[in-house]
Amino acid sequence: MRNIILIILTLTFSSCLVSEKLNYQTVQIEEREKNTEAVKEEAIIEVKAEKIRGVKTTPERKEMTYSIYFNHNQNTITNNQSVLLQSFHDSIIIKNTISFINIAGYCNEIGCNDYNIKLSEERARYIYQIIRKDTSLNVIVDGLGEIPNANNENIDEQLTNNRKVIITYTFNNVTDVVPTSLIDIVEGEKITLKDILFVGGSTDYLPGSIPALQKLLTDLKQNKKYQIQIQGHIYDDHNYNPNSKQETSDMLSENRAKTVYNYLVDNGIDSSRLSYIGFEGKYPLYKEPEDDRRVEIEVTKIEV
Repeated sequence: MRNIILIILTLTFSSCLVSEKLNYQTVQIEEREKNTEAVKEEAIIEVKAEKIRGVKTTPERKEMTYSIYFNHNQNTITNNQSVLLQSFHDSIIIKNTISFINIAGYCNEIGCNDYNIKLSEERARYIYQIIRKDTSLNVIVDGLGEIPNANNENIDEQLTNNRKVIITYTFNNVTDVVPTSLIDIVEGEKITLKDILFVGGSTDYLPGSIPALQKLLTDLKQNKKYQIQIQGHIYDDHNYNPNSKQETSDMLSENRAKTVYNYLVDNGIDSSRLSYIGFEGKYPLYKEPEDDRRVEIEVTKIEV
């Protein structure tokens, strides 16, 4: 009797796999490394994920999502996808206070329900293993099974888009007040000089950058105990498209930071209070390209 039960269970599981393979004959199997959310179905998915978490977005609590797409019948992602995810995750963790993270796994509607639940859980747990190095984070991992196709149009695209994991970062104590002066921050904190803009591919700053440079100069003259590091960043398309053909200069971010350094020294700031570094495109903000092309000022020391 025990052997008969085992045979029945084996045949049932096999039928799930066979059904999925047969139904998928019309779908082109290809790897699509996507790093932005699908537009049409995302609202439905986010409502479902929010119900699972039991959390609503409020003015004090904001969320950011990141979607990772999987190949057919797979519960792992490529090295390129993993690098992009880790880069995004690190940039979020460094700059924000995270309340908790929800990792929700999904499948398309090919295959039987039990198999899809299992596969969606495996995908979610796999993503969790990539970002779990910070054990202090509160992480919720869910396998939510299949996402039905919304209609009979673009079936192949829907099936591809529905094989994914959505990571939702929830922030607490979010404020829209952005410091604009050195005196607004303490040692170890940063301000972003958003109004310092450069000619594309160049270290020459645009004329509109002068007021921001003058404001930084005035802050340093009035607060002589402050020592700062000037940090240059650039937009690198490889952070958004791993197959990008765009070439970036390794020295551009450092040279732009040095341009700000030279401006301050030329206008009377003691060089011993200043340092500069270029971070290239290692810390993208995943907003707009101009947000990645930025100069940040970190207060490295405030003399007592």
